[in-house]
Amino acid sequence: MHHQNILGVRWHEYIEKEKCLNDKKHPHQNPLGVRWHNRMRRTLNMARTARIRSRIIKCLTEYGTANTQEVYAYVKERTRHGATMHQIGNLLSKDKRIVKTGMTRVANDHSSYQVATWKLKETNHD
Repeated sequence: MHHQNILGVRWHEYIEKEKCLNDKKHPHQNPLGVRWHNRMRRTLNMARTARIRSRIIKCLTEYGTANTQEVYAYVKERTRHGATMHQIGNLLSKDKRIVKTGMTRVANDHSSYQVATWKLKETNHD
């Protein structure tokens, strides 16, 4: 005798289907599960921004001190796809090789606003 639920599905069939679905993992999913997947996504994002990071470092070695807009323009001119201002700001603030030196007031026709200035951290080779 088979037990049925309200919808008329036999429980043992339902459990067998669940087992089959659980056996078929996503092709990119590791047995370690979601944590592994998120860690891999973070690693890929870091690799994705590596070119932008290297351009930022080149810009700051060339200019010495530059504000966020100058760095953005430098990266935009020298890369095919460029980067967003948000990406540039995040990379500048989170990179340990770069130091924020202060704020600069930038004015255009209608308004003025402040922009951060950046330089490379000085290293002592003693």
